[in-house]
Amino acid sequence: MNSGLEHFVAPPNVYEVEDDAFAECEFLISIRLPAIQLGKQVFRYCTSLKSAHLPHVERMGINTFEDCYEIENVTLSDVLRKLPSSTFSDCKNLKQITLPFNLTTIGKHCFYGCKNLMFLELPDYVNNIDSECFLYCENIEYVSVSMYHTITSGSQSLFYRLGPPISKI
Repeated sequence: MNSGLEHFVAPPNVYEVEDDAFAECEFLISIRLPAIQLGKQVFRYCTSLKSAHLPHVERMGINTFEDCYEIENVTLSDVLRKLPSSTFSDCKNLKQITLPFNLTTIGKHCFYGCKNLMFLELPDYVNNIDSECFLYCENIEYVSVSMYHTITSGSQSLFYRLGPPISKI
């Protein structure tokens, strides 16, 4: 969908955004949504999107930001408990993200191909990280994990094909 839309601020009564609502809006640069629920692939292929402010989101579908190459800044609600599969897949400019405080699950390929992701702090409640979550995250230097919780992974390839060795974990 090539709408020419660059910035979008939704009114406060928008609670749900349906599948593919902004997908392929190639000129979209920033978005502010009060929505609680996001469908699948809502921003997929928004190749110019740099900023997304989603302070109330509680549920999101798969591939939410997939192939948003320019995304740098994402604000998510602390009540969000799951990042589904491929949420940030191929978000090449994503360098750092503050994950929601109550996050428990990070889905398969969630950060796949985030080549510039350098720092990641896993919240205390994260206890499930699906396979290949960080595949091709070539520049991760630092991963912070609480010493008080156990993380299970669906695969041994959790940090497979990283670039230089992680300096701290």
